[in-house]
Amino acid sequence: MVAGAGLFVAFWHLGAQTPHVDEFTYAGAGWQYVHGFLTANLQHPPTAKDLYGVAQLVFGEGVGSARVVAAAASFATGVVLYLWLRRPVGHWGALLAAGWWWTTPRSDSPTWGDVASGAAARIDRLALLEPVMVCFAVAAVAAAWRAVHGVGEGERPGSRWWGGPWRAAAGWWALSGALLALSATSKVSTAVVVLAIAALPALSGRWRTYATGGVVAALSFVVVAAAVYLPVGGLRAVRFMLAFQGAHDLRGHATVLLGQRVQHAPWWANGVRVVEGVGWPTVAVLVVGVVAALVVRPDRLVAVLGIALAALVVFYATTDVALPYYYDA
Repeated sequence: MVAGAGLFVAFWHLGAQTPHVDEFTYAGAGWQYVHGFLTANLQHPPTAKDLYGVAQLVFGEGVGSARVVAAAASFATGVVLYLWLRRPVGHWGALLAAGWWWTTPRSDSPTWGDVASGAAARIDRLALLEPVMVCFAVAAVAAAWRAVHGVGEGERPGSRWWGGPWRAAAGWWALSGALLALSATSKVSTAVVVLAIAALPALSGRWRTYATGGVVAALSFVVVAAAVYLPVGGLRAVRFMLAFQGAHDLRGHATVLLGQRVQHAPWWANGVRVVEGVGWPTVAVLVVGVVAALVVRPDRLVAVLGIALAALVVFYATTDVALPYYYDA
């Protein structure tokens, strides 16, 4: 029933929402990519746009087809949350996390509650970069967690050089690195999530993992990132993207914050976006949940999630650009 509600929220009337201007940019770039024209919108990495291009080959050219990928990524994020969390917090806790993800609002406008406003109540149904980026990032952390905590009872990853437990853990580390590469090559913001992944062995007292699983994950990341970027110019495209984003941050980006037009967003801007986009009731529940987790259950899972959240908060607080949908990460 909960999954059914998630599917309904993700896909119902998917094409009815008024398109966001950036959807045309990303869907159009994806369409060009799959037809061999690889120069569009290189100020952002290509993975999400590649997927949007493939979707348009299957379902037809246009934003609506690209939205199928975004909505599927949003729903898949909830599935990953459930599969990951059901072992450490149990079936009901995992189902609550997935259901919360699937059914709560995430808008880019404070007017989302007014149907006549035309604002999207769920921006992760739109063909933006964030839905794909977030899905791969959550899956990367989940795979790393499995690598550390998913081996046989009484055995530690690395306890055999190429035995069953080590090989299984190495596979999860490789998957984690690949997924993080797919996330960061959708939009570079989630590269900071590597801090949470890197902290996992230390939090579990498994220092040897850095010389085994850590190397596997790093190699996997490099291989996948290279495979994604080579068709669009390799390191030259990476340098262009970093230079463009650096210049973009320096000059800022005009946006409206609390009714005022600003060019350089203050550090607290994304906090305002969260309140406007999800509403005060949702924010209140989130705050209570975070405090309860820190007080009642301050374990390794909370630490990993806290590190990932803190890394993203610091990243977005230190940039001068805070568009209304950035907080979705």
